[in-house]
Amino acid sequence: MSTTTIPTLIQNNSADGDICEIDLPIEGMTCAACVRRIERALLATEGVREAKVNLVTRNAKVTFGKAASSVEAIVGAIEDAGYEVAAKNVAQIETPISLTERNRAAEESLDDEQRVLRRDFLMALVLSVPLLVLGMSHGRIPGADGTVGRFVQLALATAVILGPGRRFFRLSWSALRHRAADMNTLVSLGTAAAWVYSAVAVLAPGLFPHAAHGVRPHVYFEAAGAIVTFVLLGKVLETRARKRLTDAVRGLVALQPKTARRLRDDVEEEIPAANLVPGDLVRVRPGERLPSDGEVLGGASAVDESMLTGESLPVDKSAGSPVFGGTLNQSGQLTVRITKTG
Repeated sequence: MSTTTIPTLIQNNSADGDICEIDLPIEGMTCAACVRRIERALLATEGVREAKVNLVTRNAKVTFGKAASSVEAIVGAIEDAGYEVAAKNVAQIETPISLTERNRAAEESLDDEQRVLRRDFLMALVLSVPLLVLGMSHGRIPGADGTVGRFVQLALATAVILGPGRRFFRLSWSALRHRAADMNTLVSLGTAAAWVYSAVAVLAPGLFPHAAHGVRPHVYFEAAGAIVTFVLLGKVLETRARKRLTDAVRGLVALQPKTARRLRDDVEEEIPAANLVPGDLVRVRPGERLPSDGEVLGGASAVDESMLTGESLPVDKSAGSPVFGGTLNQSGQLTVRITKTG
C-alpha cells in the first residue's frame, strides 16, 4: 500500500440535477475479497445507485443521488469497511482535476508503493536467508540446533515478523475489527503460529513432552520468515505487473481522439468526444481515429484495428459494420452512429 496521501483525485460529474458520479482513490485493497467488501458497503449506503471497485487501479466509481446521500456518507462507508480514501478532506474530493494530474498522482502513488515493497522485501530476504540456512541445516552446522543457534533464529525471525511482516498483522487486525478475513489474515495466522510455537520451544522447552529426557522440541522460525519473504516477493511482482497494465491501459485511452465531428441536421459541428451520447451521428475522415464504439451507417473504408486484435491488415467497413473507439480510419469517409461511450 502507498504510505502517501493522494489529494484531489476525485471528479464530480453530475449527469442531471440529482445524480452525481465520483471517482474515489482507495488505499488498503489487497485482493478480490477487498473489492467485494467495499462494493457491499457502498451499495448498502442510502442513496447509492451503483458502485464499481477496480483492484488494479485502486479506484471506486460511485453513482448516487444528491438528495439521499452525500460524499461524506460514501467516504464514511468505505472507512467503516476498513479502508481509506486517499484525499485529505471532502473539499478536495469535490474538486475536479484534469486527467493529466490524476494520472500523475496515481503514478506517484504506485511508485511509492513499489519502493516501500522493494525495501521490505530486501530486508526480509537479508534476514531470512541466514534463518533458512540455520533452520534447514539439521545439525550439519555446529551449534545451529543448540541454545545459541536457537536464540539467533529467534532474533532473526522476530526481526522479520516485527519489521517487514508487520504490514500483514496490521491489515489482518483491521479486517478482524470489521468481522472479515482476507489474504492478510492467512499470512498472519501462518507466521504467528510458527513464531509463537517456536518461541515457546526456545524460551520454555520444559512445557513440551519428553523435555525431561533432554529432547529439544523442533522450531519453525524459518517457516515464518520464508512465508513473509515469499508473499512480499509476490506483492513486488504484482505491483510491477499492475504498473505495466496501467501504463498499457493509459496508452489505449490516449488513442481516443479528444474531439468528434457530430452531425445534426446534416450540419457538422466539432464537440469534445466526452460529450457524445449513444445515438449521435459522427463523421470520421480518412486518417482520423474513431471517437467511440458505433455502427457504420454510410460510407466505406478500411479500419486499422491492430490496437485491439494485433492483426496488421486493415478491416473493410461498410454500412452495418461495427467499429470501435480508438481504431484508425484509413482510406474512406465513414458516417457512424454511436452505440457506446466512456
